[in-house]
Amino acid sequence: MPSCRIVPPPSGSISPIKFSTENAFFTLHEEWEGPYSEGQTIARCHGLSPGRPVMEDVQAWTTIFQAVDRFYLWDGMDDGVFEIALRDIREIYLVISQSKLRELERERVTRILA
Repeated sequence: MPSCRIVPPPSGSISPIKFSTENAFFTLHEEWEGPYSEGQTIARCHGLSPGRPVMEDVQAWTTIFQAVDRFYLWDGMDDGVFEIALRDIREIYLVISQSKLRELERERVTRILA
């Protein structure tokens, strides 16, 4: 089984300034493809089902992904994963667009694998 350590993406990539839901902006889409990709490894290390990216802000190394019926925020800077309290992606988008991430209610998910 692979380690939970994640190698940061290469620097210098061009990315959107804000969260995006459009596939054209998923410059890090390969992070989620395959069972041993970075995104799937991070989800598994936090005891989550396989995830799929929904929105990302590449400049902030932050991805919102869905695992089963819940949404999570993956902070790529410290590989922290947070469960988002809201269950509707439209509500999540609305909160982010009006007040950025600071107002998004979330709780850290405990890492179960090292």
